[in-house]
Amino acid sequence: MKKTIITSFFVFLLSVSIVFAAWVEFDSAEYTEQKQPVSMHGVTIDEYQSYMDYKATIHLDKGWNLIAGGSEFLDEYLMPGSELSLDDLTVVYAFFPASKQYLQIYPEPSHDVIDAIAVKIKPEEKEELKTVAKWVYAKNAGILKMDFYIYYDVFALWKGWNLIAINPFLEGKTLNGFKGNCNIVKAYEFKDNNWVVWNLDKRINKQDLGKGIAIKSSNDCVLYEQNENNS
Repeated sequence: MKKTIITSFFVFLLSVSIVFAAWVEFDSAEYTEQKQPVSMHGVTIDEYQSYMDYKATIHLDKGWNLIAGGSEFLDEYLMPGSELSLDDLTVVYAFFPASKQYLQIYPEPSHDVIDAIAVKIKPEEKEELKTVAKWVYAKNAGILKMDFYIYYDVFALWKGWNLIAINPFLEGKTLNGFKGNCNIVKAYEFKDNNWVVWNLDKRINKQDLGKGIAIKSSNDCVLYEQNENNS
């Protein structure tokens, strides 16, 4: 599929009809403590944590998978021991939540296509491309091992629908306990060919890591754990 698809979030969701059971194992180096304050969506984060590099073992089903992944799916990031190659993937999409656009990131589109998308994207959401959940269509089921970079313990959300990838910073937490200044309306995971309601009080466990979740927020906000340093 060579053409970048720009479509509404709901149209894409309604068109998906493949069983989802994919999950991701994270193998990260030590996290970095970021001490520089960041202000966004009405909140100031005085400090946050990030992993600059991580190795992902991605268990893919045949068909569509909504999973954690980086912003680049390139052969040089493929790791030894991977059952699948990038040739086993048909397409990978990322979703820009502010401008409500999809960007095909594999196969890499032409520069002209990227430039056409870029002019419609808000500058503050470009960084989120690294951390949002990705739609991956796999020709075959199997394990894909790749080296990616970056994920954080804070998530910028925009009013409406967002796709976030559950990373290890969320293990043991609940969305209601980690919601920062977000007014979360509802959340779903894609499982067994259906969108299943995600309980906002569900404690996230190791088996949830790497899943993609659709979250609807009634405001532009930041999803984070409130403490004495962040309020």
